[in-house]
Amino acid sequence: MSSSGYGTVFSKSSTLDYGNSGFDIRHHITSQDSYSFPFGANGNKIKKALESGWVFNVMVIWGTGLPFTVLNDIDTSNTNPGAGGGDRTNLTGSPYLSSGKGPKEFFNTAAFTRQTPGTLGDERRNQLYGPHSRHVDASLFKNIKMSGEKSIQFRTECFNVD
Repeated sequence: MSSSGYGTVFSKSSTLDYGNSGFDIRHHITSQDSYSFPFGANGNKIKKALESGWVFNVMVIWGTGLPFTVLNDIDTSNTNPGAGGGDRTNLTGSPYLSSGKGPKEFFNTAAFTRQTPGTLGDERRNQLYGPHSRHVDASLFKNIKMSGEKSIQFRTECFNVD
């Protein structure tokens, strides 16, 4: 129970530990698209070899952030002595930002204060969500026909393009 921020206070678990799962990803979208360029089908042998067989691929992945709990840097409530971890804070204002959301500032840090020593903080478990995750992967292939059914492929790939 120490990872939830309350050590061994079992009588408070049903009230204070009611919250989102640590793996609660609300939305996740993945898209993979491929486009074969139509040019190069006509012309002489050299023109066909240079212009045909090009394929462009792109994969886009986006998901909402994982939930988290804001913790004190030390065990202020003294419910988990010697564990080295902190416990939950008091929520004194709105933890949500109206603008300026980004990976470095995605919640209002001024909305949390350390509780009185020996008391429990009132913040609920995993009530905030981290920043969205997203990335784009892209690739360009050139399929080169050899004799018969054999072919070779030139490939270039870029990961985390955005």
